[in-house]
Amino acid sequence: MKTKVLIFSAACSTLSFADLILKQSIEGPTKGEMTMTVKGDRMKIDMAGQATTIIDNKTKDTVTLMHPQKMLMKMSGAEMKGMMDQAKAAAGAATLKSTGEKEKVGEYDCEIYDFSSAGTTTKMWIAKDYPGFAEIKAEMEKLMAQGDDTKVIDFPGMVVKNMIDIGGQKMTTTLISAKSESVDESAFAIPEGYKEMQMPGTGK
Repeated sequence: MKTKVLIFSAACSTLSFADLILKQSIEGPTKGEMTMTVKGDRMKIDMAGQATTIIDNKTKDTVTLMHPQKMLMKMSGAEMKGMMDQAKAAAGAATLKSTGEKEKVGEYDCEIYDFSSAGTTTKMWIAKDYPGFAEIKAEMEKLMAQGDDTKVIDFPGMVVKNMIDIGGQKMTTTLISAKSESVDESAFAIPEGYKEMQMPGTGK
């Protein structure tokens, strides 16, 4: 759960567009490509072809699909809120601090920052001149803050790369692309043939 929250945070009113597709490559214990798809109040995160999470940001209802097993797990908005509240209580206030270092990632000139939360520090390469960043930031802030009064960290630019050490294992996430692009409603449909499983710890 911590890994998902950190990945989500690293990727991050009235909007000038409603649809967004963000793609990242992942290197580490988990390898592959992560794609975040946003349409209005809904978001889908595809993790390296292994799992997909679909979130309704109005209700906070969440469905997680485990593709190899063809299983799905549902979590209500109330259950998700309880889990997030616990995570926030453990995390305390998140901080973002410049290291003063600079490095080029792909075609982007980046400044390196340390993002600290829940006793874990993520190194972030931030590009202040990323094309369309203001619109992307507005979309991400809406998703992060909807139904939640927690202040969103004010990132000074687009996070194009981040690196975290989890239990001695390093994971690096690098941005491939982030753009406004029309997303079809079918992208959020639950595929046929998936069996619902009990969520651990709920007793239901």
